[in-house]
Amino acid sequence: MTRPRHIIEEVSPRKWLKEGFVGVALVGVALVGVGCVRTVPTLAIDGSIYQTIVGPPGPTGPAGPAGDSGSQGVQGIQGVMGPPGPSGDAGPTGSTGLQGPAGDSGSQGAQGIQGATGPPGPSGDAGPIGSTGPAGPAGDSGSQGAQGIQGAMGPPGPSGDAGAGGELRIYGNGSAGVLTISSSIDWSITPPSNYQFVDFTVDLGFTLSVPTGVVIRCTGTFTVQGSISVGFGVNGGGTQTQGNVVMRVAQASSGVALAPAQNGAFGDNTVDRFGGLNGLGITEATARHLVMPGPRGGGGGGSAPRDGMGILGGGRGGGSLVVIARGAMIIGGAGSITANGETAIAPALGGGGGAGGVVVLASATSISHQGSISAMGGIGGNSADVLPAVGPGGGGGGGIVHRLAPSVTGGGSINVTGGAVGTGPATISPTPRSGGGGGGACGGSGGVGGRVMAGNGVADESPGSAGHSLTTIGDPSSLF
Repeated sequence: MTRPRHIIEEVSPRKWLKEGFVGVALVGVALVGVGCVRTVPTLAIDGSIYQTIVGPPGPTGPAGPAGDSGSQGVQGIQGVMGPPGPSGDAGPTGSTGLQGPAGDSGSQGAQGIQGATGPPGPSGDAGPIGSTGPAGPAGDSGSQGAQGIQGAMGPPGPSGDAGAGGELRIYGNGSAGVLTISSSIDWSITPPSNYQFVDFTVDLGFTLSVPTGVVIRCTGTFTVQGSISVGFGVNGGGTQTQGNVVMRVAQASSGVALAPAQNGAFGDNTVDRFGGLNGLGITEATARHLVMPGPRGGGGGGSAPRDGMGILGGGRGGGSLVVIARGAMIIGGAGSITANGETAIAPALGGGGGAGGVVVLASATSISHQGSISAMGGIGGNSADVLPAVGPGGGGGGGIVHRLAPSVTGGGSINVTGGAVGTGPATISPTPRSGGGGGGACGGSGGVGGRVMAGNGVADESPGSAGHSLTTIGDPSSLF
């Protein structure tokens, strides 16, 4: 076999390292050295690796024919644009070409800003006046203007016809007509709808019962041959007890009086159990002005607390009645008007008597009084020496009767006395016990309730004082 031209040398791996190569490629692998690359022909013989020693390059042979052009490479990134060159000189202006045909009109542009208003032109001749159009709907009323200055007062007009002098307000208009009470009737149950009468009469032998506060007006006469009974007014006091404990209390009403009656004290026999204080009546001067008292007449009596009983106690006060007539007023010999206070009778033991009521009779003409008018105070309740043990009640004060007219005649009676104290045992031994109730007041003051002393005696109880019987001569119209 022919020996290769290159000198073959066995090279071990260590020798490769000695020669400074970083790596060795065997059998046709390129060896890369520090700073160079060279191809190392290799030969393997009998398991040994041989390196060929390459000689110096020969002269360059003639160029071979050009190979085919390779495919165009990918375009490189565009370089930065250079600065623009200087502008050239402007060429000469060409001649104007022929005008082309007019183009289509464009759309109308937006309206420009309005120009300033020019000076007004001369007024034209006035046209003929047109016919009046239909009236439009009325507009809303404007707010009221400020009040103008008051004008000068004009001369007084002629005097009008004389009026009724307020008599309609005082004596009524007579719209209920003529009324004659010819059978007994209670207006508390079946009251009339109109109290403005022409003539009013209560016949002999019959009784008209009226509630407190009634006012009868007559344009004509008022005559009583029978009876008029006025109902009670305000309530008396009341106290309920159980054992030695007061359970419920109701105070007496004062009516037209200045102060109400008081209830008696309650308890055992270790101390005195005082009676209730009396109601305080009004003076005569005050009574003369009381011509329209309303529903309140005399005051109620105080109570005596009672063990186990309900609200029982003082008597009710007498009611009120007012009669106003333009014509004559007649109280016949058998005629009567009563407005007495209530007596505190059993089972209201120990209660104070109710005060008499108020009766006002006024006529613009005259009063002939032959019969009786009564407004007495009620009698106090009796004492009791058994349970419930109580002292006696004080008497009720007398009421008020007032007659007003230009002429008042006749020998009729008027009774406004106070009520008597209750009677009964003068020694009270059971316990618990209570003092008697005080008497109610109106024109007169009530009496004091009886005190039950610790030693079982009874003391201090007193009757009611007299009320007021008044007569005023003159036309009463201005007072109502």
